[in-house]
Amino acid sequence: MEDQLFLRDILELPSRSEKPRKVGRTICGISLGRGRESIEQVARYIDQVKLYVHNTIMPAGVIEEAIKTYRGLDIDVQMGGIFFELAALQGKLDAMVQRAKMVGVNVVEVENHLGAFSLNQLKQEIAKLKGQGFKIVGEVGAKWTEDDETRIAQGLCDPKKVILAMEQLLEAGADEVVWDAYPLRALIGNQLENEAGQDQIRQVAKAIGQDIMVFEVSDARGRGKSMHRAWLVHEFGPDVNIGNAHPGDISELETIRRGIYYDPAWPYLRWLKNNRPTKNWWEIEMPDYDLDIEPRPVWKYSGEEQLSRPEEAVPANRKR
Repeated sequence: MEDQLFLRDILELPSRSEKPRKVGRTICGISLGRGRESIEQVARYIDQVKLYVHNTIMPAGVIEEAIKTYRGLDIDVQMGGIFFELAALQGKLDAMVQRAKMVGVNVVEVENHLGAFSLNQLKQEIAKLKGQGFKIVGEVGAKWTEDDETRIAQGLCDPKKVILAMEQLLEAGADEVVWDAYPLRALIGNQLENEAGQDQIRQVAKAIGQDIMVFEVSDARGRGKSMHRAWLVHEFGPDVNIGNAHPGDISELETIRRGIYYDPAWPYLRWLKNNRPTKNWWEIEMPDYDLDIEPRPVWKYSGEEQLSRPEEAVPANRKR
């Protein structure tokens, strides 16, 4: 009965992919503030954890023990992209990679925000990493607009540049590409109001293929994640790849993936109640967030350089 889920012999929930997953993957930040028991409770839903640069100020033994725990639970461990770029700039990439492999890391994220590599150099480094058995993840996008050549404003990207950056990483040998949480959140809109940005996300996903994309979701500056996760599931289905999760909110994410969470208004239950009005439960209309949340300006975009200022835009006031 150890693997029997609570009440699942009675209640039927929507199914989705099981481990080992190629789609519907969940990537977490490594958690040291919660015990092994908590991790084990949700391990079946976590595909990968990511080491962040702040782990470098923690005791090596603590981090190495955490890596061992995750790998023992059939969870991949990834080095965040800042490690790759920092080591490259200091000429210590080989040494860092060898140490990472020794302690159990099996995924390396590559980023090139500061232009440390040409495309050919990046290909050579990725080839070396893959030759050592690592899976490679490439990241596109940056936290700050002025550092992000793929964005033309805080709430708008240049889809052609995003697609090109992702294609270059894939051509260099990356197994999948990650879209950074901060630009992605701005494109969706803090309250799902950025319709122009959302359309740009669709353009990129159609060109690249969502199966090899990971969409990071951020709770930047105290704003929650559930609405944005709900939008991604509504848009791409329950097996969308989602990053920046935390072991403490995996159960929330899983209930969103299965349509039984309050955000966006229990879509699976509404779908059942309304006699399955759409082919898939997640395609049922999302609620009107403007009823409960103060509306924000809508970005208007028409052409490469034509951008209306936020204060000139009309706040969203309709159902999405």
